[in-house]
Amino acid sequence: MSTVFIIVVDNNSPSPYKINEKWAGVICIRNKSKDAVNGMNFGFYHALYKLDFQPKYIVYADNDIIFLKNWLSPMIKSMERDGLIGTVGGKQWDKEEKNFRSVCSDLSGTAFSNKPIERQYVLTMTGAMVMYRAEMMRMIGLHDDRYITMCSDCDYNIHAQERGWKVLFEPDSNVIHKISGSYNGNYVSNPFDRRKFVAKWYGATFNDLVRNVPIEITRTANLYAETEIKYYEKVQKNTFTKDRFSN
Repeated sequence: MSTVFIIVVDNNSPSPYKINEKWAGVICIRNKSKDAVNGMNFGFYHALYKLDFQPKYIVYADNDIIFLKNWLSPMIKSMERDGLIGTVGGKQWDKEEKNFRSVCSDLSGTAFSNKPIERQYVLTMTGAMVMYRAEMMRMIGLHDDRYITMCSDCDYNIHAQERGWKVLFEPDSNVIHKISGSYNGNYVSNPFDRRKFVAKWYGATFNDLVRNVPIEITRTANLYAETEIKYYEKVQKNTFTKDRFSN
C-alpha cells in the first residue's frame, strides 16, 4: 500500500498555522523566510530527507490550488511508464474552468493558453502544481534559491533536462489555480527573477534543448534577452551563472 504524507509549509506567516489534530499524515513546518522559493525548498528538503520513509514522488502545490477528481493517478501512471520522466504537470484551469495555462513557451516564462492538448514532452511547466520524481531531486538538488518568487520552476525543468531527465505534460490531470492566492488575488510579478532566468539560460544550452523539444519560440524571448542580459552585464556582471549547481 502506498504511503501518502502531506507537509504544509508555513512561510513565516504572522500567525503560525495550526494543523487539526484529527488530520492523520499531515504536519506543518514553519519557515523563517517569507520568500516563495525559499519556502518551496524548505518543504522539499523536509520531504526528501526528514521523513521516516523515502518518498518515490513529491507533489508541490501552491496554497490556491483546488484539486479536481482523479488529478493524481494520471501523473503517477505517467511516471511509472517512463523512468526518465522527472517532472509531470497537468492542466491548471482558471477559476471559471474555461482556460488552462500549464506549459511555458520560452524564456519569457509566459504560459500557453489552452495548449497543448495531447500528452507530450515539453520544455518547461508552470510549477503551481507539479509532481517531481524524488530520485531526480536527490540527484540534481533543490530549486535555485537566488530566485525570490518566480521562474525557479522553469529554471528547474531546464536544469533537469540538462541532466537527462524529461518533463511531461499530462492532460488527464486537472486542477484549478486561482492565481496569486498568497497575495489576496493581486498578481505579483518579479522582473528581477525574470532577468535572472534569461541571463542564466539564454544561449547554447537553451538553444540545444529547443532543438530536442518541440515548442514555439516567440519573439518575446529575444526581446527579453536583448534588454535583460544587457542589464545584468551592466549591473551584476557574472553574478548569476550556473555555478549554483555543483552536482
